[in-house]
Amino acid sequence: MRVKTITTEISNNNTIINSFLLAAVVALAAYYVIGANGLASDSYKIKLMKEKLTQINEERSLLLSQKAGLEESLYALEFAKASNMVEAKNISYIFENKNVALRR
Repeated sequence: MRVKTITTEISNNNTIINSFLLAAVVALAAYYVIGANGLASDSYKIKLMKEKLTQINEERSLLLSQKAGLEESLYALEFAKASNMVEAKNISYIFENKNVALRR
C-alpha cells in the first residue's frame, strides 16, 4: 500500500510540474506574439512617418522654388522702377516665326 501512495504522489507531482511548464510555455509564447506584434506595428508607423516626411519635403522644395521665382520677379520689378523703365506694349517682331533660320 505504501508503494501505491508513493507512485500516486510522484504522479501528482509530475502533473503539477507539467501543468506549470505548460503554463510557462503559453505565457512565453503570448509574450513573444505581443512583442512581435508591437514591433511590427512600430515599424509600420515609422514607414508611414517617413513617407509623410518625404511628401512634406517635396512640398517644401516646391514652395521654396515658387518663393524664389516670386522674389526674382519682385527684384526685377523694383530694378525696373528704380531705373525708370516702362512696360513695352503692342510689340511687333520682325520674325514672328522662331524657325526662320531653319527655312531654305
